[in-house]
Amino acid sequence: MKKPISCVRGGHTLRGICHIPDKEQKQYPTLILFHDFTGNKTENRYLFTALCQHLEEVGFASFRFDFMGSGESDGSFDEMTVNTEIADAQTILSFVQSQEFVDSSQIHILGYGLGGVVATVLANAMKEQIASLCVWAPAINLPEDSRHGKLQGTQYDIKNLPPYLNAKGLKVGLQFLEDGATLDIFPENQLFDKTVFIVHGEKDALIPLGYVNIYLDIYGEKARLTVVSDASHTFETIDQRQGLLENTLSFYEGLDCVKGAIK
Repeated sequence: MKKPISCVRGGHTLRGICHIPDKEQKQYPTLILFHDFTGNKTENRYLFTALCQHLEEVGFASFRFDFMGSGESDGSFDEMTVNTEIADAQTILSFVQSQEFVDSSQIHILGYGLGGVVATVLANAMKEQIASLCVWAPAINLPEDSRHGKLQGTQYDIKNLPPYLNAKGLKVGLQFLEDGATLDIFPENQLFDKTVFIVHGEKDALIPLGYVNIYLDIYGEKARLTVVSDASHTFETIDQRQGLLENTLSFYEGLDCVKGAIK
């Protein structure tokens, strides 16, 4: 079953879609999905929609929202920063925890691109409330790029910041540039201590593959990386899309903490 849902943060309504399995269970393991920069709750080539539909079939509930300023949620895109998205994510997590059909001990999160950064920060901050972390092509070069005046191939003067930058026809506000430069994704004494699964495209030009090694360095044996051959940041071919989805679905079906709950 699929139904529209919403919650409110800072006067803005965040709109999303919830998928609930048609199983004879009172509660379900649940996934929350966070979309990429300039993305939305369906994601590029409907990747989020497809994953949620597959998970619903095997007994996973899921929630996919538009961040403030994106998709159908309230607000303007030029008001969005990585910090507003982190605050949105915290509100969404609380909303999900309040749903009767959600098993609060089995809440998993997944983020794509910038959403992967948001998911990582949330997992580190809320590790007692999150069962696993999955990231697709996480934009962990954001702080370094921001400090060097780069945003997805656009160069700007960090000593003379522009009022906004152009991102695929959308305005990126000054606050986004400033927040990106000071973001601490991996706080030293507050790191997630459960399973971490990373999927990355071999030929991702926006976030070169070498950057994701930081997950392996930081999370050690808890982290596992899968590389999709020849894929760019958007996993644009049928084979690449299928590889991304199949590997992710296999990850969730194989988690020890959810095997018994999936029927």
